[in-house]
Amino acid sequence: MIEPVNRLTTNTAARRAGMLHRASVELGQNDLAAALGIEPRSLRAKLGVDRGISDADLRLTSAALAARAAALLAQADAITAHLNQEAPCPTA
Repeated sequence: MIEPVNRLTTNTAARRAGMLHRASVELGQNDLAAALGIEPRSLRAKLGVDRGISDADLRLTSAALAARAAALLAQADAITAHLNQEAPCPTA
């Protein structure tokens, strides 16, 4: 029997579900569902491997994580700038 080329192995499906789960921890399920353009209930089905996780889902997840990372980095830079204005640290 010849299997379709686009069929994912169980290992690959589990890996994708793990990546999506980690992203849901970082972003929150509601924000991740919004980034994917789906309802939180549909996201839970994807996390439970009841529904497939497509390449597009992972690309949208990656973009949402990158946006969150950029926002966190901007916040960290703002805090550092504030501290440097307040009391510059002596250099060694």
